[in-house]
Amino acid sequence: MNKPKIMILGTFHFGGEESTDIIKIQNENRQNELEDVIKKISQFKPNKLCVELRPSEEEKHNVLFQEFLHKPNLDLNKRLAEISIKGADYSITNPIDERINFAFDLAKYNKISHIYCIDYYDGWTQPHVFEKAKENDALYQKLNELFMQFANKYYNLFTDESNLEKIYKFLNNKETNEFQHATSFLPFNDIGIGENSVGIDFVASWYKRNLHIFSNLKHICDNDDRILVLYGAGHLKLLRNFINDSLDLDYVEALDYLF
Repeated sequence: MNKPKIMILGTFHFGGEESTDIIKIQNENRQNELEDVIKKISQFKPNKLCVELRPSEEEKHNVLFQEFLHKPNLDLNKRLAEISIKGADYSITNPIDERINFAFDLAKYNKISHIYCIDYYDGWTQPHVFEKAKENDALYQKLNELFMQFANKYYNLFTDESNLEKIYKFLNNKETNEFQHATSFLPFNDIGIGENSVGIDFVASWYKRNLHIFSNLKHICDNDDRILVLYGAGHLKLLRNFINDSLDLDYVEALDYLF
């Protein structure tokens, strides 16, 4: 028997972002590009697929997935409104969402009949930390400058000329993931101290969330599994580290399949 092999495909969120509006992911040419990404990443031959939804949403998500597979005239907009699948602190209302549009096509292409939901979410305090940082002008300026270093690289990806393969190659590059962690998460640790350590609390909550995700992932692992995890690319740095540090798992780089 072989150890489970885990591949994480870091993604951007398809719905509700200005970047998504720019590249128009719903258009036919973008859907063709997405199909090319699916074909390339599916060379990994996954037998399980995980997405960024909490386990509490798994049953509803799979009800919709089965309807997608077996009802050719399914109105996904209508069914999403009826089923009410929750993301973090919001309901998914647009079927273009990567956990619907992308994940369903990925699973169907690989003949996977059930999609696992492995997320954990207990709030997002990053805006509060930014507000706290404003109490010290120099510290706030440094935090904002660091944060925008990655943000500018990220948003500059999303143009009419950028294709999805280019975007996914950037998002799944280890250097990119390390840089995002170093500019968009770790610097918040400097904000506040002692009983007012809101920055430390935020960074700790980010590690906590990813440790929960990792635990949820491990609980579905069986020997010989080849598990594909479709997740926001910001999680890649920590999840890659946790998997690589585990003696009972093998990590597989998605980038090796995208070239």
